[in-house]
Amino acid sequence: MKNASDSLQETEANLFSAFILMPDVVLLSKIYFRRDSFQMLLKDLTVSAEALEYRLRDLFRYHLSLSNQEVNNAINSYRRNDNSMILNYFELIKDQIVEEFKSIKANELILVLNYLKNNSFVASNKYFRLLENNFRKEIEEKASNIKTWVEYDFGQTIAYAWREDLLNSKQAKSRAKTILLLEKR
Repeated sequence: MKNASDSLQETEANLFSAFILMPDVVLLSKIYFRRDSFQMLLKDLTVSAEALEYRLRDLFRYHLSLSNQEVNNAINSYRRNDNSMILNYFELIKDQIVEEFKSIKANELILVLNYLKNNSFVASNKYFRLLENNFRKEIEEKASNIKTWVEYDFGQTIAYAWREDLLNSKQAKSRAKTILLLEKR
C-alpha cells in the first residue's frame, strides 16, 4: 500500500479510512448488493484507491483462505469493472458478515434514536439496519414521535426514519428520494 512518495501521514490516513470508513457490512452492501463499481465506491466513501484495495485485501484474507495472488486478481478485475470474482468471494462470506453485523445490532437502535434526537431525518445509507422491517417497528415502539418508511425506486431501496415533530411524511419522502437520485450518479 505504501509507495515511495507516500508520507507517513498519508499511509496512516489510508489505514484509518480503510478500517473506520469501510466496515465489512458496508462493503458487502455496496459491492455485493448494490453492485457499485470500484470508482463509484471511491466517490461514495470518499476514500483513496489504495485504502479501498488495502481494505478488500484484509477482508478477503480474514474471511477466506486465498492466496495473495487470488485476492489481488479479484481486486484488479474489480478495478477494471469486472466484478465477477469479487462477487463470488462476497457470496462465500456474506452470511458470516451479516451474522457478525447482527451481533452488534442492539447498540444500533440506541445510535439511531440518539441521532434522531439531534436530527430530523436518517436513512439506511447511514444506518443499514433501517432496511429491516422489525428494526423499523422497534424504533416506532421506542419513540412515539418517530415514523419510518421504505421507498422503492428503479430497483433501489431506501429505508428511513424521521421525527414527526420536525418533518411531515411528504418532506421525509422527498429527502429519501433525493438520496436515491444522488446514489444513481
